[in-house]
Amino acid sequence: MKFNLNHFIAEIGVNHENSMANAKLMIDECSELGVGAVKFQSYKASKLAADESPAYWDLTKEPTSSQKELFSKYDIFGIEEFIELAKYCKKKNIEFMSTPFDIDYVWELNEYLQRFKIASVDCTNHILLKEVARTRKPVIMSVGATTIEEIESSVELLFSNGTTDLTLLHCIVNYPTAFNNAGLNHIQVLKEKFPKCKIGYSDHTVPEESQFVLLAALANGAEVIEKHYTFDRSIQGNDHYHAFQKSDLSEF
Repeated sequence: MKFNLNHFIAEIGVNHENSMANAKLMIDECSELGVGAVKFQSYKASKLAADESPAYWDLTKEPTSSQKELFSKYDIFGIEEFIELAKYCKKKNIEFMSTPFDIDYVWELNEYLQRFKIASVDCTNHILLKEVARTRKPVIMSVGATTIEEIESSVELLFSNGTTDLTLLHCIVNYPTAFNNAGLNHIQVLKEKFPKCKIGYSDHTVPEESQFVLLAALANGAEVIEKHYTFDRSIQGNDHYHAFQKSDLSEF
């Protein structure tokens, strides 16, 4: 089996720690290794999380117990910073992606994106999905923590509102995901249920296990791979400890 790295999305997310230098460093590393795309996250905590939203991550790695409190630490970047990153990615010959978590960001980012990525948390957010579909650009949507019926409803909505190219990513919303809970057979289920869609996998296992899990995902037919990426996995934070760094990505 030969996997095309153009179909690998390095999920930088907010692992830049609000530093443009860190963000560009990771773009440089991924570009050097031949990865197809780097992805960021565009949100404001005040729009994304309720005050009482509990943690869903490993509290021994990231002790913040409130989603809103944690997200507030990493929402400093705005559209100006994302435009700068998009231009830098173009210079480095790597695709710029950023997941919009609200309608405003859909249209602010639209000019700079080749395709949209929808997070699992928004798989049932039909208001957001309709706006993304209206752009008529390809869509990649993670489908963790959803039922088949919910996925069917969202897929139908996207196709009926302008989307013509849709990829679904099997995903386990558990940080980190235990090796034996990756549920990779679900890739085949999605292929059978959604023949009009490409199917891939978004991974949250720890890097030592990810090497095997990602290869198994490819063996199960994943056409796109998404994996969190960081410049230093030892940094405290809910998306650092289960992310690839350069040596892991190089090995993969």
